[in-house]
Amino acid sequence: MAPLRKPSPAGRGSADRAGSRPAAAPRPVAPAAAPAVSDGLLAPGGTGRKVVLLAGVALLVGAGIGIGVVIGRTDHPTPAPAASGAGPAATGAPASVPAAAPRPARAVTNPAKTVRGPKGIGEGGSLHPGGDAHAHGGVPKLSFVIDPAIAGDIKAIVKALRGAAETADPGNLNYAQDLVRKYLAGDPEKGREVVELLRAEKDLQVMDLLVGALAQDALVANDPGVIESFLQMAERGDDPNLKRESLIFLAGVQQSPAGFADRLSRLGRDDADSGVQASALQALGQYAASHPQESVAVTKDLLEVAQGAREPMVRAAALGAINVEQAGAPGLQALGGLVQRDADGGVRIAAAEALGGVRAADRGAALTVMEAAYRQEPDEAVRRSLIYNIVRAGRSDAAAALDRIAALDPKLAPDIQDYLEILKAGETDPNRIFQEKTNRDNARMPEEVELPAPGEH
Repeated sequence: MAPLRKPSPAGRGSADRAGSRPAAAPRPVAPAAAPAVSDGLLAPGGTGRKVVLLAGVALLVGAGIGIGVVIGRTDHPTPAPAASGAGPAATGAPASVPAAAPRPARAVTNPAKTVRGPKGIGEGGSLHPGGDAHAHGGVPKLSFVIDPAIAGDIKAIVKALRGAAETADPGNLNYAQDLVRKYLAGDPEKGREVVELLRAEKDLQVMDLLVGALAQDALVANDPGVIESFLQMAERGDDPNLKRESLIFLAGVQQSPAGFADRLSRLGRDDADSGVQASALQALGQYAASHPQESVAVTKDLLEVAQGAREPMVRAAALGAINVEQAGAPGLQALGGLVQRDADGGVRIAAAEALGGVRAADRGAALTVMEAAYRQEPDEAVRRSLIYNIVRAGRSDAAAALDRIAALDPKLAPDIQDYLEILKAGETDPNRIFQEKTNRDNARMPEEVELPAPGEH
């Protein structure tokens, strides 16, 4: 008998400014979005990101949507960055906001300790079809062999990367990227050499793997010459894919040069490609997070873009990058206007997400604005986000606002009732609140049932 599995709850939230949010509620996904992939696979150079996601993604997280950037090919919509929170959700979110954000680069590891192939034994990857490449997410389409003897020849390694990409061999993609990393070995001169090869590259998978290898080597990644090269590729390149990949790299830079924030801000405002704009804004937000002395000025820039950009995706990207704690009274007023009046539902969700992260001193103002927005909001996905962010911003103070709106939408009344019961029981920690909400949602799921397997009666 084949079991019919209990449906898994909808997508889970990402880390909140206050801490890591438990997998909570449903998360609405905009129409025409590509399949979501786990965070680790989306890191620069992650194999899943190359093999699965070569299209821009629009990802809305309802009732607390997290917007993130996933860089895609130019013939698909390009995504927007990750907002600070995520939460419960619904299907049917507005379509224009893209999503997910570059994560810090992760090491590319290969489960195989040794591998055997026609050329001998090597470390780190499957050297032949039928080996362990399937452990990396797929079986190669064609026979492809990487000779370990190429380890010291960067041009040969890049050629091997292309071959692994063409044959869809995840094991060899990892193995070839490992060879790039070993070649770099903390040498900025070699880093600049790889950057020049990247500058001429046209294959998006190969670009991404080279960027991942460079980003994972701290000595190379913080070399002033390497950083300047990436800034120039982002500013002057004629390939939007390369510009976006450059911005993924720049988002993780720790030792930034003078004028770094201004250069990212100009790209976020003025680039002709909206995906490049969104990537620049996300990188700008990450820069501000690690440079608190510039956070107020960056937040002001991001708010101006959020209010003035023509493309909804760019407005949402700017909102997702904002540190609302640095917004001040004028910033909160601007966010209130966006959550109530922006023409795009995805932007309204991004504004609700920003308001959900306010500091304690601004909770009352944020709750008032979000309650007013809920009363006039026509879109269910946005209403779900508002409920979630009312709880996230208000914590114990949220109960009064939820009581007042509970009867306005019968479809969402059970969700509001869950939150009210949790809050009135004395819980104030957002992580535990959303975990308890998730537990309640899971308890309502239908139990597993046994269905006949094919051929059984």
